[in-house]
Amino acid sequence: NFIQDAVDTVAIAPSATSWPSGLTSGTDIVFQVGGAAVQLDYDPVIYSFRGDYAIQSSVGRFSTLTLSGSGPGGGWIQTGGNTTGGGINIKFGPNGEYEGLFYMASGATLQVNGDVSANGITKFGAGVLNIAQDQSDLGRGPGLGYNNGWVVNEGQLTASVFGALGNAVASNTV
Repeated sequence: NFIQDAVDTVAIAPSATSWPSGLTSGTDIVFQVGGAAVQLDYDPVIYSFRGDYAIQSSVGRFSTLTLSGSGPGGGWIQTGGNTTGGGINIKFGPNGEYEGLFYMASGATLQVNGDVSANGITKFGAGVLNIAQDQSDLGRGPGLGYNNGWVVNEGQLTASVFGALGNAVASNTV
């Protein structure tokens, strides 16, 4: 695996309050420039996300952001700030079949308050990835818990609630 420079295909302006509509092809590289928290009112399927401000589901909704929607290798790049993925699920691949890649820049924190679905998760970069949602069967339902392991190459992985790292099974190690 390697990181490859790419050109953003969609930029979310600092003044935006909602996610751009129609991002469902799995190929878009989205950059959230900054500003206010951006509301998701549907389930976008994109290739990768880069930003430094909060994304949250619209009132009364629990959206899913699918990364690596068109193939493996996409991920979440947190460029700065203390951000919450508030009330959104994050899925890597249409069915959670791809490796989840999270890069947290130095000084950046991403707090995930939804389910994470991936075939293994790799966290790199000097910043903090804080999992604040129970990822086990107890939190997600029987047979739905996370079991696929965590790799931390650099920085900090914080499990801020019981079950944040998923089920206690042999395949789910840190």
